[in-house]
Amino acid sequence: MPDHPDSSQPSIEALMQRAQDLIKRFLEAEDQEAFLRDHLEAFDDQVLAVYAAWARDAEEKGQHEIAQLLTGIIMGVGRSRMAQDPRARAHLARMQRLMAATSLAEVEALLEEWPELLAPQTKVEVENLVAAARQMGEQAAIQQGERVLAWLDDLRQRHLLLAAVLDFVATDTWDQARELV
Repeated sequence: MPDHPDSSQPSIEALMQRAQDLIKRFLEAEDQEAFLRDHLEAFDDQVLAVYAAWARDAEEKGQHEIAQLLTGIIMGVGRSRMAQDPRARAHLARMQRLMAATSLAEVEALLEEWPELLAPQTKVEVENLVAAARQMGEQAAIQQGERVLAWLDDLRQRHLLLAAVLDFVATDTWDQARELV
């Protein structure tokens, strides 16, 4: 085994420094949304993972403003990515309709045009929205997200075959696929 880390992977220190530099530049920008759009590639998944960890740490320490700033940057990057991809925009519009639903019947109507609604990833996305709402103390959003999760569970139970097919499609390995069978 080599005595030195793989030089193709950035060091943790370099990643942390890059994340800090981006935040500094973001805060100094006159138009922060434009900064995110113009520097979208710099906000890669590694940087966003650092921000998510820092946000959790800040929240645990009671530094709510810092946690909100970091969460806001993560969400802004997500919005900018969505704006650049037509499929992502359509997905975002469906997610917004899902999160705005006021009844199981509305969610079921959405299922008619969006069968992937019952895919495991949709549940993960809603759970992530609920977690972000918790972090921000948004009680109404937490309650709505929990209602949507209950409706999704209800629909998965009523549409077992569709749910099973979507679960199978979402598997990454044959071992995961075998678990479903």
